[in-house]
Amino acid sequence: MCSLIGLLGILLFGFFGLFGISSTVVGPGPAPTIVAIPVEMTPTPTPFVPTLVPTPASTEAPSQASAQSVPVPTDVAVLSCEPPPAGVDRMVVDDYRSDVLTVENGWSYTPSDGNLKTVGTWISDDLGAVAYAELLHYDCGLPPKVVDDYFNPDTWGTLFQNYASYRLAANCVRGDLRLFVFESVFEGRDYETRYWFEPIEDRRLMMFMLTTPVSEAATASELIEALYPDLPNCRGGVG
Repeated sequence: MCSLIGLLGILLFGFFGLFGISSTVVGPGPAPTIVAIPVEMTPTPTPFVPTLVPTPASTEAPSQASAQSVPVPTDVAVLSCEPPPAGVDRMVVDDYRSDVLTVENGWSYTPSDGNLKTVGTWISDDLGAVAYAELLHYDCGLPPKVVDDYFNPDTWGTLFQNYASYRLAANCVRGDLRLFVFESVFEGRDYETRYWFEPIEDRRLMMFMLTTPVSEAATASELIEALYPDLPNCRGGVG
């Protein structure tokens, strides 16, 4: 449990120190334990104002046609950036992969909130694993390169600053879903950390992190397949 706590602390310090959390790892026996310490990073505050490009009626899909029938102002001063109804973001995170990360499967859950984000953390003492979700708020719409702006080599060094080593082993895309896989070493133990990004709707981006010890690869593989059957791993390496 010690190691799990320490690892969560390190992972979340990296992501919260940079994206909103702080953490450290310690660990007993085969499964490390994890601990989390909250910190904060925020999505880019500059609102993104989408511009509609007319499309011939004969070629546009029904959803595109209806969207383009509503004029969108390009003046930020008059653009209304209304957030979803109160409680919706919290519900999205609390219910996220709730059929997999269950108490019956050995996961404990802690909800929290950050600046312009809604957060949830899951810990499995048996697996020595941590899962962490950030629902990032972009009330004026997702920027065109939102993932690249939020998650890039400039931020990885902060995320893994307390590790002995880390490297990006693979990254890939399937539809709107993106996956980054890292290999790292902490306190002499090997870990794999995965970050999935997916738009939940046109104003919300979900970042989901899962860190598992390499020693538990077989169990972790089943978990990853259950969490993201469409993109559990990248076939190739770094793209």
